[in-house]
Amino acid sequence: RFRVQSPQARNTYHYRIRPVEASTEFVPVNFIVEPSGAELFIDDQQVPIGQTVRMEPGPQTLRIENPGYRTIVEEIIISVDNTLFQYTMDELYEIPVTIRSNPSGATVYINTLRRDRETNFQDFFYPGEYLVRLTKSGYRDAEMQINVTEEGPNDFMIEMQRFVGTLSLSVEPTQARVLINNRDYSGQQDIDLAPGIHRLMVLREGYHDHDERIVIEEGEQLVKSVQLNPKTGVLIFTIEQADALIRLYNQDNQLVQQWNGINRLPDLPVGLYRYTASLDGYPELAGQLSIRDGATERVNASFDQVAHAIVQPEAPRDDQATLEAARAAEEERRRQEEIARLEAQQREMREQADRRIQEQQEAQRPAPDPRSPVPPASRGFSAPRSFSGLTISYTDFWLNTEAFENNVQERWGITLGRLRTSRFLAMRTHIGYGRLDLYELTMSQITQSQAEDHINMLLYGLKAGLKLGLGPFNLYGLSGVEGTVMFHEAFVDEMYHMADAVAEIGLLFMPDKWSVGFRGSISAPFDTQEDFYQFARIEVGIIIK
Repeated sequence: RFRVQSPQARNTYHYRIRPVEASTEFVPVNFIVEPSGAELFIDDQQVPIGQTVRMEPGPQTLRIENPGYRTIVEEIIISVDNTLFQYTMDELYEIPVTIRSNPSGATVYINTLRRDRETNFQDFFYPGEYLVRLTKSGYRDAEMQINVTEEGPNDFMIEMQRFVGTLSLSVEPTQARVLINNRDYSGQQDIDLAPGIHRLMVLREGYHDHDERIVIEEGEQLVKSVQLNPKTGVLIFTIEQADALIRLYNQDNQLVQQWNGINRLPDLPVGLYRYTASLDGYPELAGQLSIRDGATERVNASFDQVAHAIVQPEAPRDDQATLEAARAAEEERRRQEEIARLEAQQREMREQADRRIQEQQEAQRPAPDPRSPVPPASRGFSAPRSFSGLTISYTDFWLNTEAFENNVQERWGITLGRLRTSRFLAMRTHIGYGRLDLYELTMSQITQSQAEDHINMLLYGLKAGLKLGLGPFNLYGLSGVEGTVMFHEAFVDEMYHMADAVAEIGLLFMPDKWSVGFRGSISAPFDTQEDFYQFARIEVGIIIK
């Protein structure tokens, strides 16, 4: 009998509990295990410990497990006279275990838990089975099920397979700088790379850059040889005296070539050069020149004619030695000045090469977030690469349903939106307000007694699509979702929701130096079912950068 507290109970129910005779096929059994925390299984089915359970008589396989204790496995016979089983588990001691790998230095996970150790790895484990997983960069993960026993030995070796390819690279000249994915590998011949596509760049001052994409497969050894083509120019050297001996030195003060009279040297490596011209009876001429890539350098040399007419009196023997020493000192001073000047020009060329490499690396970096402030840069009439702004627009609703079209007196709206564009993509979100003024309402959802003279609407949407930059003009096409909520007290549900897939096309006129632009668009729903209050919109707006 169940007591009901409320005196106003509608009905009273009486239940009879009838005992059922227990089956004679099962007997009550109790298992007691020390220490606590163990798990007991009978024929792989877990059985509670310390509680009476009814089990089928006969032979059964018993297994008791407890971390830190020796597992008990035995055959038992359950009968009416054998219903109580008591066990005391023997405590186990941790055993030293060694886990090695080839190669070493792999991160170790034991039963999915990471150990803050690397192979080769030693630790103490209780006897039992463990799942060992090793990870190492450039190698596939390796797993092994190990069984730690008291007898041992518990030394396990795990082989790991490489997950890389090898690039065997030779470059000429050998001093060239090697970049792979903007990482410096200069001076290395065998380079391990992850399988996939990589960018290989070989750079050297005075040579044309080598830039290509290479594909490395897993386990592949790709042999590649790169020989840079030197940058060269043309030297045309003219002098009036055909017997004059001309010597040309490079910026390392090494003799490049010598000849008499005029000469034309094609395919001369770019760089700074120094020349001398000597002829009996004339003072030695010296000068410098610069060879540029693909350009022709012309040098017109001329001896001083006055010097030829001057006859130097023979100096006394002592004065002659002093004069020779002075001339040698002056030559050494000029040579040192020339070397210093050439070294300064060489440093400047190296700095220019480093700046060029840095610019190439900057070009590979991800584009900056268009939302971050970027100082304006004049690009003339080129299409803006990134632009965002607010859109304030007037909207004229073009209704698609007869129920509205025949009764609308005035329709207008205004939206506030955000237009974001990159070089080829555009996305716009907006929210706005619209209003429809009506002659009268004939829809079934609105009663004449509740009708107002207008309906308010909340507009919102999200569109994305392509943009084409044409100088200061940007043509874009968008598609997305347009949502509308109509508010009118006569609607049955107080407000009416609808959402349509819409398309929009617009034209931006946005020179970089302007702060205000214009947009025009037409939005029309794709779905034109008559029982929805759908409409198209024509918008003309102003965009503020």
